[in-house]
Amino acid sequence: MSPEQYMLKFESNRDFDKWLHLYPSQMAKAISRFPLKTSFQYTTQLFTHWAEKSYGASEAYIINELNSSPLRDSAIEGMVNGLKSEHLSTAVAWAHEIKDESKRYQLLESLATH
Repeated sequence: MSPEQYMLKFESNRDFDKWLHLYPSQMAKAISRFPLKTSFQYTTQLFTHWAEKSYGASEAYIINELNSSPLRDSAIEGMVNGLKSEHLSTAVAWAHEIKDESKRYQLLESLATH
């Protein structure tokens, strides 16, 4: 099954959005098999919610499962989005972990004006 077919199979299910919120670690694994551009978007969305719901679990997933993944920066971006309202200093610390320099700068700049 191609990454596009795999993604469409998930997206066509009416419970897809609910699964993103209820089963974040399982959905993170599934999303990693989607086409890369779409994986980036869904990973950011998933980790935004997951960081708000369970910071420890989302942090552990990034550290243990995404250390060398191309999705790591997207997951961290989601963490920053999910944490910035209530835990700004933690969000800033995570933003510094972004490997893509332009994305890191953009996130840090947005946090400075938050």
